[in-house]
Amino acid sequence: MALKLDRNIMQWFDSFFEDEKSSVQKNNFLCKSYVRKTPEGDKTGFTLEKENSDYWKMYFEIPQETVIRLKKNVHPIFREYIYEKRSFYNDNMIYDFINSNLLNIFNNVAVYTYDKNINAYIMNFSRLFVERCRYLSIGEDRKITENLYINAETQENFRIFNRDRSFVIMFSFDASEGENLLDSLIDLRKSIIINDGIK
Repeated sequence: MALKLDRNIMQWFDSFFEDEKSSVQKNNFLCKSYVRKTPEGDKTGFTLEKENSDYWKMYFEIPQETVIRLKKNVHPIFREYIYEKRSFYNDNMIYDFINSNLLNIFNNVAVYTYDKNINAYIMNFSRLFVERCRYLSIGEDRKITENLYINAETQENFRIFNRDRSFVIMFSFDASEGENLLDSLIDLRKSIIINDGIK
């Protein structure tokens, strides 16, 4: 099964530049923008989450030169992009960054198998992920792959992130209801990820 980020979601983030907003509500989703101070300079980040769910929250950063380019492309009076092709939605580098990190999580945490009895795909933890997370301690950063790490904040709250933490997804679930990390992944899959055909 081939998955990819629903590109239409990218349009929501254009409001941060055209309308100069710090938070955007679209359908059942909430997006926010942040500026993080670091020794290397300011980092512009964004979050995306569902309003009626605590299963997941995604955070990602984009390069400052991209932020500057997008801001300069907004007309100072009409507050619209001067060149439509230069937008958050149309920026392939941003899309590829988010999409590749999302797929890196799915490809290394879960596996899909086709069940003929129910005519559907079933998601399970990958064997390698289970092995690499064995005896994971609360607060520990554990490497899953060269550019993928996991941290257990509690037994019900996990962060999965890339090496420089420019992409982070916070996952939560209710263990008392029999839930686990897969429930969070499934909700994320249903919310913002679409099928790109069957491989």
